[in-house]
Amino acid sequence: MEIENSEVEKGAAKIIPKVVVEYIKNMRDVNTFNQSAYCNFLHRHIKWHRIIIHWLIEISMNNSFLIYEKMNPLNKMLPLEFRIFIIEE
Repeated sequence: MEIENSEVEKGAAKIIPKVVVEYIKNMRDVNTFNQSAYCNFLHRHIKWHRIIIHWLIEISMNNSFLIYEKMNPLNKMLPLEFRIFIIEE
């Protein structure tokens, strides 16, 4: 098992396994979907099929945002800005 030193906090270095560092580095884009809590569509009065449709739209928007970021690395924008950009198109 390879070990990599990480950030120094209060004079003590943390030792993090290299596997964990690689996982965090490569899973950055996947974890952004969990942060999209600003668009909450799960209300009790909505029927279950509408919840699933909204969830699929959310996943599609997130995936399209990630693809847009990969294809246009110089044009940085936030996920909310991307949604507004899609709506205006």
